Amino acid sequence: MRLRKVFLRNIVFWSFIIALMVASVFFTHRAERTRQELAKARLTECITDNTKVKVVAVIDGDEITVKSATSKRFVVRILGIKAFSANRMERQISTFGKRAMSELQQLVNKDVQLRFSKFQKDNRGRVLAYVELEGDDIGKKLIYSGWAIVYELYPFERMTSYLATERDALTKRRGLWGNEKARERSLSLKGAWEVMKSDV
Repeated sequence: MRLRKVFLRNIVFWSFIIALMVASVFFTHRAERTRQELAKARLTECITDNTKVKVVAVIDGDEITVKSATSKRFVVRILGIKAFSANRMERQISTFGKRAMSELQQLVNKDVQLRFSKFQKDNRGRVLAYVELEGDDIGKKLIYSGWAIVYELYPFERMTSYLATERDALTKRRGLWGNEKARERSLSLKGAWEVMKSDV
């Protein structure tokens, strides 16, 4: 009888694990398909610096879907920051991705402005821009709260300011900087970016 209970518990446990994995794969695939569709969409207007847009969805802690007054929806990759993915299989790390997403949703609850000195898209078709709300830099706020790190692989105009903000968040152990595993992962990413920059 005891052996049967253990066997049933194992079946329930592994069924639950398999269901979680299937759900994770489904939602990750769906999110990636949506990103690809939006990246392929051509903008019907020229997006200029300080274009006001409506945030349609927060895709990740550093990525949003927006719509301007006269264009179709398109994806914006927030310039200068990197947040952990909310869809990572590692629960401890994905928790910080989910928190970054949640924080970003709260910060972009109104129309925002896209800021850049030159219109650019990345290799996935996402528009690269700073995102501001009433003059506040949303990317910098995410760095300040410790839910995003400075994406140092490519230089950008606000990097010096962002790095100073990040040092403060690290020193005060805000957000992911207060978790040893997330801190190690972040510093490891930064180390990898330094190696990649020196190889170019």
